[in-house]
Amino acid sequence: MTVVRRWVNRLLSWLVGLAVATAVGVLGWVVGYVVYRGGMQLIQRGWEIFTALPPAPLSGSGGLGPALVGSGILITLAVLIALPVSVLAALYLNEFCPWPGLVRLLTLGLEVLAGIPAIMAGVFIFGVVIVRTQRFSAVAGGLALAILMLPIFTTATRLALAGIPAAIRDGAWALGATRWQMVTGILLPQAWPGILSGLTLGVARAAGETAPLLFTALFSLHYLPLRELGFTALGTQPLASLPVLIYTFAMSPFANQQDLAWAAALVLIIFVLGLNLLAHWCQFPQR
Repeated sequence: MTVVRRWVNRLLSWLVGLAVATAVGVLGWVVGYVVYRGGMQLIQRGWEIFTALPPAPLSGSGGLGPALVGSGILITLAVLIALPVSVLAALYLNEFCPWPGLVRLLTLGLEVLAGIPAIMAGVFIFGVVIVRTQRFSAVAGGLALAILMLPIFTTATRLALAGIPAAIRDGAWALGATRWQMVTGILLPQAWPGILSGLTLGVARAAGETAPLLFTALFSLHYLPLRELGFTALGTQPLASLPVLIYTFAMSPFANQQDLAWAAALVLIIFVLGLNLLAHWCQFPQR
């Protein structure tokens, strides 16, 4: 029996190692190929690729300028919408809600919201906003991405608040602090590293989504006309973004647009990887 167990242990160890090597190998193959194809384009085109307009078919190399700016605008709008709602929701569930049953019900709702397909957020905003306004816009895209960020922000904030020792709360009560003073002056500053970690993970989750933006912000080959229309352009004009540029140009039959899609994919991978590293770094103070 000892010999059999030993061989079974070795066999399972080899199978686990093979599974890990396969997963890492596929990931390395995909990332390596994107780095190869996209890196060639970044080296050939230089810094101009980050500011130039996307190219028309067979018209030259072009760049990612409107898509980079558009992605930044969409992510900023989504964070401005989702972060306050998430922090207030987490505070209510952890510190203020007196009914455990309601907490469990709302927690289940957050879990369901975190698991819905991203395209559902786009379809929802399309029906609520786009159909009524008859315009694709940056605001609609920001709302769709905010829906995807909301459960991640809320869960991260709740975990950060739950990780604060009860002794800190007891000390605040002993000093005569009100509940609101304890929350704003003690709990939120203590939970800030966890909130920031959730923020970066939520942004990384939403930054690469294409489907919601196809239904809300659509796409454009030009910068958002803020100079001509002011901030009203956010609610009236379609907006370029990196994921939709990759989707659009990857299916193009023209080589110059396909090459730009590889460069955009590499930029997006670097951005998401950087956010994930930042999220892990933000957790160190809590450890």
